[in-house]
Amino acid sequence: MTKKQLVPAILNLFTLVGGHLYNRQPQRALLFMALILTCYFAAFVFIFLYFATTPPEESPSVQIDKVRLTASAVFIGSLFIYFISAVTAYRDERQPGSPGTKRVWSSIFSATILSVFGVGLITYQAFAAYAFNVQFRDAFSEHSSQTGAKSDNKNLSLRMGSSTDRFFLNGTAFKRYDASFHDPDLPDPPAGAAQLTGEFHLDGKAIPDLTFDMVLDGKYRAKNIATDSNGLFSIPIQPGTWHIDYVHITAWNNKPPDRNLMLLNGREGKLSEDFYDSSSYFNYGEGVPVTATLPAEDRALIAFSIVDKLKMLEPDEQAGRQEVSSDQFAIRWQAYPDAKTYLVRLNKIKRKASQISYTPVVKRRITNATQLPLSDLKTVPHEGENLEYQVRIFAFDEQGNFLSESEDVFDSYSIVLADGKEIVEDNFLEMFVGSGEQPSMKDMEEYRNNEQRLEAAKTLIKDKLFNEAHALLDKVQGRSKPGEKDAITGYLLAEQNQCAEAEKYFEKAKQASSNSCVPDCYRKNCAK
Repeated sequence: MTKKQLVPAILNLFTLVGGHLYNRQPQRALLFMALILTCYFAAFVFIFLYFATTPPEESPSVQIDKVRLTASAVFIGSLFIYFISAVTAYRDERQPGSPGTKRVWSSIFSATILSVFGVGLITYQAFAAYAFNVQFRDAFSEHSSQTGAKSDNKNLSLRMGSSTDRFFLNGTAFKRYDASFHDPDLPDPPAGAAQLTGEFHLDGKAIPDLTFDMVLDGKYRAKNIATDSNGLFSIPIQPGTWHIDYVHITAWNNKPPDRNLMLLNGREGKLSEDFYDSSSYFNYGEGVPVTATLPAEDRALIAFSIVDKLKMLEPDEQAGRQEVSSDQFAIRWQAYPDAKTYLVRLNKIKRKASQISYTPVVKRRITNATQLPLSDLKTVPHEGENLEYQVRIFAFDEQGNFLSESEDVFDSYSIVLADGKEIVEDNFLEMFVGSGEQPSMKDMEEYRNNEQRLEAAKTLIKDKLFNEAHALLDKVQGRSKPGEKDAITGYLLAEQNQCAEAEKYFEKAKQASSNSCVPDCYRKNCAK
């Protein structure tokens, strides 16, 4: 083995194809470059198809394992191609009088470019493999340190930006959603002699060393604002009234460990009877007003609250989709400080391919207790696949002011009724109040079909398919939400400019139930 024979092999080890070009074998360079690119392409196609067709019940840890296995396969396949390429370059150099091409400036230039590209591929592969494994190893290690989970825990759920993460990537909106919330290219607010000052509070104390972005007036973004050692932040700004639309915490290195926290917006709304609007801030067209004056004040003009999330005990987060019996299981949670009332909501989860949707089913107001037995809910026999329900809990003080809520995650805190039962929806039960009748599975099926027809009719009306909508409404017979068919019929007539007839149906809808309402958009065409 001579030095001359080792040169192409060494070139290939560091550039993938440099040795072949040194040997004047461009066809070999193209072959191995095509092989390595095919390897990468096949991996990307596999991952894409996997996530497009993966069963929704497959746990996140299984998904992570398969992605890691794919990455490892690409890495091993790449090493094998590198080795074969180097051996081939070595063998070609050893063959006397091997065919080649004359080295001209264009071939030298092409060889250099391909070699640089090969170096890039090798470097990318090494760093990608390292970064991928480190990322999931660190994420898993942090999760394990907090929950005691082991590496074979099939219900591991890694959530980017979870409030349990070290850096607490958390945001809150103070008005209905606007695209400016997530636009990083918004300009800074115009600087001035006034100061917009404030604090973030946890346990009644201002938080130092916290970094965040703030969207103002829907068109400015104050970036990387940090609280000082006293917990006060200050934004130089022109005097006047500004509206805080959105706040996004980007870093909080001293976040207390093992606490699941959330950022409040002050517009969470109140509990009224059994009703609570968890998206009440959507009712606001403007953000929270704050007036920056001259001379600038050195006190906090606004304070944001960070609180602990309510901790659910059953269903257990680590159990994933927990199979339970409707007559034995009880939803349980940890008592929240100063909470007098809790609102428990169950949403029916429907999984299709990689999509998840949910339908509100029941809500129960719980006072002076921290559990809700499923036996307290009306159930009926269900045929087919066992049904899954997501559980959410909200905590309120004695005046009904919002205090906290449980985690909102579909892959955790959900129950599957393994005894073949279905929880009867509140809207459906209202039709039987005072009637002495007992709801049956046949009644629920009729109710559900009519609800689907009514939803489809609204879509047809929006699309101006009036004849089809009228035909579908005629099929709504039997049980449905009181007044809903009349309200949608009025909507159809209003869109056809039959306003007088539409009002008659709107009035019938309101008389059908005290809870029935006619959305303003139904009347929009007649209000012109």
